[in-house]
Amino acid sequence: MGRPRIFDGLNDIDVATAERRFTVRKVAAGEEVIREGEVGRAMACVVSGELVIQADGAEVGRVSAGAVLGEMGLFEDSPRTASASAAVPTELWVLERSGYEELRDTLHPICMNIEIATLEAQVHRLDETGRKVASLGLGVPTAVAPPSGFFAAVARLFGAGGTREVRGDAMGALMKSPLFGDAPEPAVQMIADLFDAVQCEAGEFLCTEGEQGDSMFVLEKGEVDVVVNMEGTPHQVDSLEPGSAFGMVSLARGGKRMASCVARSGALVHRLGRDGWDALVNEPYMVGSTFRRAVIRAFSDQLRYSNQQLAKWEKRVGEDYGLAIDRARRALSSHDRKLKEG
Repeated sequence: MGRPRIFDGLNDIDVATAERRFTVRKVAAGEEVIREGEVGRAMACVVSGELVIQADGAEVGRVSAGAVLGEMGLFEDSPRTASASAAVPTELWVLERSGYEELRDTLHPICMNIEIATLEAQVHRLDETGRKVASLGLGVPTAVAPPSGFFAAVARLFGAGGTREVRGDAMGALMKSPLFGDAPEPAVQMIADLFDAVQCEAGEFLCTEGEQGDSMFVLEKGEVDVVVNMEGTPHQVDSLEPGSAFGMVSLARGGKRMASCVARSGALVHRLGRDGWDALVNEPYMVGSTFRRAVIRAFSDQLRYSNQQLAKWEKRVGEDYGLAIDRARRALSSHDRKLKEG
């Protein structure tokens, strides 16, 4: 019997224990599996067949055996962003949130596989969204280091920067962050122990566009702006407040920063380096699960924000296009009247 890939690496006992929480669902061609806009509390693994993914009634992709979809339903109550229906007879293995939480409470190893698969899917979607935004010309960078004039402009706007290591309360900062809102304190304490506290002066670059990412940050005090380079000019695309976590995507992806994060005023941040990241992401027990779930929440927030900005832009483009068509129609009507009068 075929099983989802998230079972790979499990021993026979763990496989049997996990299987009991899954429901095998055979779907006929044309049958809807996920409906856009509904709040989902389950994940589906495609074992055979093919699903069509639609958003706003338009086909946006297809998935086949090995794919996982709806996985965010295991971690939060949020509306589905797309619909899925079977293109051909399809077999799914479905895991409800209650089943995932039972497995997690017993430290079952399949939970680590699920969480890592979710992180990989989110990074892929963030990359796709970034490419789409860039194709629309919204000023999103392409992971290329800005020219020297960009850094001079940032210094004029913010300041010259500077950092010093200080004694900070990483535990307090993480517990106040919404990412760790429901996390067990002992696990958060072990995560916090891997962070260093850094005091930043105005104008300090915590992340630099085009550079290889080697750290993530949690902001405790102050403000940090997210800026991108537009022909040598800093362009603010977001502003981060205390409790925000940032700098994680390039760590998860293993690539270059897509934007710069600059301290607007004096900012106290807690920094986690590459070694700490790798240790937490690959930790198989509760500490690792707590950290992975926090990162999943952060990536979900980033995806939601990016999609909202895309929707606003596309709506504006549609309205501008509609106005242009209306103006053209009025001009043609006026021209027709003049011809008739002439």
